[in-house]
Amino acid sequence: MAFAFAAFIVPQAFSLIRFPGFVEEKSVTAIVLMSCFCLTACFLGYQLAPSALMQRWASRSIDMGRLLRVGILFIALGYAMINAMSTTEVQYAENGGMTGRGTLLLFFQQLVYPGFAIALFCALRRPSFINIAVSLIGLYPPLKDTIIGRRENTAILVLTIVMAFFYERRAQPPRLAIVGALVFSLLAIPATTEYRGYANDGNWADVRRMDLVGTFKVFLFEESVLELRNGAAVIESTRQTGNYQFGKGYWNQLVFRFVPAQLIGTDLKRSLMFDVDAAKYSGTATGIQFQNGTTITGMGDTFLQFGWFGCLFFAFMAVLFKGMWQASLLPNALFARLMYVMTFTSGMRAVTHWTADFLPGLAYFAIFLGIAGFYAAAPHQRLSTAKGRLPQLDLKLIRARSGGKWH
Repeated sequence: MAFAFAAFIVPQAFSLIRFPGFVEEKSVTAIVLMSCFCLTACFLGYQLAPSALMQRWASRSIDMGRLLRVGILFIALGYAMINAMSTTEVQYAENGGMTGRGTLLLFFQQLVYPGFAIALFCALRRPSFINIAVSLIGLYPPLKDTIIGRRENTAILVLTIVMAFFYERRAQPPRLAIVGALVFSLLAIPATTEYRGYANDGNWADVRRMDLVGTFKVFLFEESVLELRNGAAVIESTRQTGNYQFGKGYWNQLVFRFVPAQLIGTDLKRSLMFDVDAAKYSGTATGIQFQNGTTITGMGDTFLQFGWFGCLFFAFMAVLFKGMWQASLLPNALFARLMYVMTFTSGMRAVTHWTADFLPGLAYFAIFLGIAGFYAAAPHQRLSTAKGRLPQLDLKLIRARSGGKWH
């Protein structure tokens, strides 16, 4: 989360302070202060003890053969949905979000990511022709999304590979690689739109000529389109109107993602949702409209829901991720490891985009990985622990080398 704040929020805050644009200076101060509150909430929430129930529940023996079958099914469904999407006319709502049949196809298309993660874990644990072949087949859609410049998909792919090698082969990236990734992200994020334009046209010659440093300087020292400015506008509008959503936006997003209008009808689906101004994600109640393709950031989003107390949502995420992290270090914790890897970027996206998508994303992977874990569970191998005690952490996974000594 500190990486996400450093790479995405800090440069935008620097630019926003210099060029407030259509928001008042006090709103700039408010969004910067809210950013500090949210990052602090991440830190404080991570200091709390993880849930013992989560650690016991997430650690289970897995039949790798049955798990691979689930991975193959997920990858096959992902490919089928990709093919169907290519022949479907995608419809968009007034606020810019996808609607209609495309949402149903996209819902199952995303299964290719946990499918690839499952196949990769299986291949690293038991290298075989079938396991490696399935991994390579599952790799293609995420790799294609990475090539065309989708930031979240790129992060999921990279972190899936890095964390799989960490868990299964005890491989840790050099610390300097983390610093290098941070510097590259700082330079690459402002150039994402330009890169996507070249990539969509197949203009790779211009991609090679891109000046990342020059683009970054323009981003900092000239007025640019900023998601953080959108977040400041949301805070400004919410403070003026007092129209806080108090979590209604979170519920609406859950209904939008998991209740198919194709089955129950649009009217019934709308009746399940609260009547709040959904257009606030594409503009404000005071009339400010945001550029298509931009977001309001998690700081603007949480303020819209709960005001200054919205930062506690980041504390909630910190508690949740610490629990998953600790559970992933236990023996027989493949389910926890897959869950942690798949939801890793959802927390970062809560910073860069909005927090309203976090709970649906968490539920999505919990449901499908839960089904996978239930099917692939090895009933003859149960983790036995003494009453009131937790299984011991896998110390090989958490050793760090410092000064030539292991501790």
